[in-house]
Amino acid sequence: MEKTTRVSQLFRILALTVLVSAVCLPIGCTCAREGPAPVAPPGETGAETFSICTEASHHLSPRISEDFVVWEDERNGNWDIYGFDLLAKSDFPICTNEAKQKYVAISGNIIIWVDHRNGNFVYDIYGYDLSTETEFFITTIRHPTGPWRGPQIDGNFIVWEDDREGYWEKYGYDIRGYNLATGTQFPICVNPSQQACPKVSGDIVVWTDFRSGSGDIYGYDLLTETEFPICTNEAYQGWADICDNIVVWEDERNGNSDIYGYDLSTGIEFSICTELHEQEKPRLSGTIVVWSDKRHSWWEEELNNWFYGYDLSTGTEFPIARYDAIFSMGLQDFSGDIIVYYHMGGEGSWKVMGLRLP
Repeated sequence: MEKTTRVSQLFRILALTVLVSAVCLPIGCTCAREGPAPVAPPGETGAETFSICTEASHHLSPRISEDFVVWEDERNGNWDIYGFDLLAKSDFPICTNEAKQKYVAISGNIIIWVDHRNGNFVYDIYGYDLSTETEFFITTIRHPTGPWRGPQIDGNFIVWEDDREGYWEKYGYDIRGYNLATGTQFPICVNPSQQACPKVSGDIVVWTDFRSGSGDIYGYDLLTETEFPICTNEAYQGWADICDNIVVWEDERNGNSDIYGYDLSTGIEFSICTELHEQEKPRLSGTIVVWSDKRHSWWEEELNNWFYGYDLSTGTEFPIARYDAIFSMGLQDFSGDIIVYYHMGGEGSWKVMGLRLP
């Protein structure tokens, strides 16, 4: 037990050292800031920032749907699932089984996660209905062997990256789905190349597809069981999101990360943000697209990461707010007019924060 504890502490110290080094490197190395000069940040935008979970432990992968935020929580010494009611402004436990629970997602009243109560190498998907306060088993999925991002849900459909062949390094992931209404699991894409980061909205699934070698955006109609390409530009496209008929993604065709979109109802692709700096990991809710934006980074030697948004109904881009985060600990999810994101707290704890659009 003592040896395990010391090893765990060593890994925590190493992780924090890497984080600190990553932050300090750009300060002492001008080459880390090559590229377009930073743009002066805007003034106050009127965005409202508020705390969701500031409990002094690690919190991962916050997700939001309507009035509820859920996340992975380590306050009890292992990974559990907790939630926050935005109306009541209070958090609550969802699953505190002594085994590990990870990769949480939410749609409406249904919360899902990957659960290891039946064994460390058994990957079950469990669910919880907020309206009835009941937990339920959903299905068992194939044990992943490589980097993995967990299941996503919208309505009755769950989608995930699946290591069906058992050799991620050789075959890559497929995309599989589950219908809560019928209780059936089914394949979505079994192309021999790698597929990653699936998202579902209504009857359409989208994902990043590497069959061409560079990363494209593909889709699948669950009603007609038909696969179709969305963007196959020779540059990299990834991190797709979908809401109703609109798909958005991160696109490198211009030499840096931009944001593009596609209207499934008209078959028309369009640019959303092609500003010269990096724009990353877009999220879409209704007619509003939000993303992490680096156009102000290192203005007057300050990190100055910002969230930006774009209103599809008016064709208008707007600044949202500055945030303090590093690596991927910025924008995590978006629903209605609320962004959820990470903030690095004291002693290495990661706070879950909310931000209401201006």
